[in-house]
Amino acid sequence: MTDTRHTASTINDDELDKLYQRIKTLEHVAAGNKRHVQLIVPELEKALTALERVRDAASLHRKGLLSTAELYAVIGATAVLEAIEQSKERTTP
Repeated sequence: MTDTRHTASTINDDELDKLYQRIKTLEHVAAGNKRHVQLIVPELEKALTALERVRDAASLHRKGLLSTAELYAVIGATAVLEAIEQSKERTTP
């Protein structure tokens, strides 16, 4: 595509066809990106929730309010909960 800026009175049919094809392509790409974001956002939210849970447990551990075994239990439970959720997503139609 050239850098020429056309007006309605200066664009020819071939250039207009190219412009509409480019618009159609960009709309298709945008729709694909939207679908991707809609799929990934829930996963990111789950990951952030799990990270927050582990950070809270680590903070309690640093303050001496949670033993190392309890900290590992929280980390392990977080991993188990994530695995269960992923399993549900794979088996849900």
